[in-house]
Amino acid sequence: MPRLRLAEEARSIEDKLRGTAARFRFESTWGAGPDDLLDALVDASPDILHFAGHGGTNGALLLQTTEGGAHPVAPAALAKLIAARPWRPRLVVLNCCYSAILANALRPHVDAVVGMRGEVPDEAARQFAVQLYRALAQRDSLAAAFDTARAALMVHNLAADHLPQLTVRSDVDPHRYRLF
Repeated sequence: MPRLRLAEEARSIEDKLRGTAARFRFESTWGAGPDDLLDALVDASPDILHFAGHGGTNGALLLQTTEGGAHPVAPAALAKLIAARPWRPRLVVLNCCYSAILANALRPHVDAVVGMRGEVPDEAARQFAVQLYRALAQRDSLAAAFDTARAALMVHNLAADHLPQLTVRSDVDPHRYRLF
């Protein structure tokens, strides 16, 4: 799989969050495998779960094996894991290719999920995430933050604004929903 500039994405998000009124605690796990995913959900109990990496055409998350290969996690498996947890993320951001399938599987179990409808270029994924978190940290509604992040792709001349998809649980109004 092609190498992604994930460290640059994490640094850019952290830079935009610095100086905002919101209190984000941003933690990164590099080369995450299945146990890292379990640790993040069981031990950390995050309000926001962000996955940046590769996704399979079937909607699977592609985690890393100890040998450096791909370990697919099917949408049903991740949905079952999140559903099993007493403390669930409020927002899941799947900043990887073909993750709209996974977003739809997670929708009943979390307030909101962002996924990608197809193959997303690395720079577009980075720019989208940075602007999404920047707007959320400014206490924008989920809908406003999502729309701002999509518009930022156009401002940067990245023809990918059609790829991000916001999916919310049926009882969530994204125009009124705020994380902070």
